[in-house]
Amino acid sequence: MGELTVRINELSVTITSLNNDKRRLEGDLANLQAELEEALNARRAAEDRADRSQMELNRLVEELRQVRRVTDFMLDSRRLSFLPRRAAVYVVALCMSVSLRHKSRFYQKLETLQDRDVGTTNHYTR
Repeated sequence: MGELTVRINELSVTITSLNNDKRRLEGDLANLQAELEEALNARRAAEDRADRSQMELNRLVEELRQVRRVTDFMLDSRRLSFLPRRAAVYVVALCMSVSLRHKSRFYQKLETLQDRDVGTTNHYTR
């Protein structure tokens, strides 16, 4: 009977140890699930930011294409030669008023063009 009591005590200690290990592992699992959920939320947020950035980039690229198209057309001296200088500057400025981001650079170019006379050569340098 003494051996049986010793064996029962050993099994009780083993069961207690296993229960403690189980609780610890369950806590670790809960922490890992929370970290996984946090990482998934961060990934979703990053994807949303990337999508918004891509849409903004596409919008800016299209705006730049339009601005480039208008400025290339309007600043080509062969096309401007039939307009009085003041009218050409006004038309270009009106076309460019759509693009607020590029206004200062554009107006600098306009000022340099105003100082030049309109001849047969192209004054717009790229």
